[in-house]
Amino acid sequence: MLWKSLFYNDQRILIASKTDREARAVGKLVAQAKNQLPEWLRPEMGNDNDHEKEFIETGSIMWFFTPSAARSRALTYLIIDEAAFVQGMEEHWKAMYPTLSTGGNAIIISTVNGIGGVGGWYHDQYQ
Repeated sequence: MLWKSLFYNDQRILIASKTDREARAVGKLVAQAKNQLPEWLRPEMGNDNDHEKEFIETGSIMWFFTPSAARSRALTYLIIDEAAFVQGMEEHWKAMYPTLSTGGNAIIISTVNGIGGVGGWYHDQYQ
């Protein structure tokens, strides 16, 4: 998604993690990768913090939050990390799905967490 933000205009990317601590950690990983780029490739940034990365040249934005923060945004990509461990994922998905209505894509990743209970939604989607 860093590559998309660097080279494609107007990307709206939300990476949703199960906790705010984990979301901020992903934001820090993106910052580390960005800072390791050669000087000539490093982007000029607007907001550049643990929750948001704004790329001035392309007008792209990456957000790092929990699933509840995905509501009422128009997204190019919605990435849900460890979806099988997010409490109430079915309800979160109902709220997040409309954010993709403008043609966005969802990438849902997780390790397994059973076929019912908290992991049930992810198992159903995987099947």
